[in-house]
Amino acid sequence: MTSRTSPVALRRARSTKTVRCRRARVPKKGQRATYDLVWNDKARTLTIGARRGTFPGMVQRRRLDLVLAGPGKANGIAAAPAARHVTYDGKAVTVRF
Repeated sequence: MTSRTSPVALRRARSTKTVRCRRARVPKKGQRATYDLVWNDKARTLTIGARRGTFPGMVQRRRLDLVLAGPGKANGIAAAPAARHVTYDGKAVTVRF
């Protein structure tokens, strides 16, 4: 006679196992990194401010694709070709359009 485990017992046994998975690196409560974006209409410049704050696993460097919206151009709904590309590493940078 062979012993068989019922499907219910098998499901219960599987559900109690510890499963380790790789978690996305997200800031914990209260941790954040921010920067200001300031547009100067007269000079047609965008200033990307210095990064404030940090958290473990944060991306240190990122590429920003800048699109200048306006009549006949990108309206925020559909993707548009980038007018400028900036590699942002946390230091303030000013981009002229």
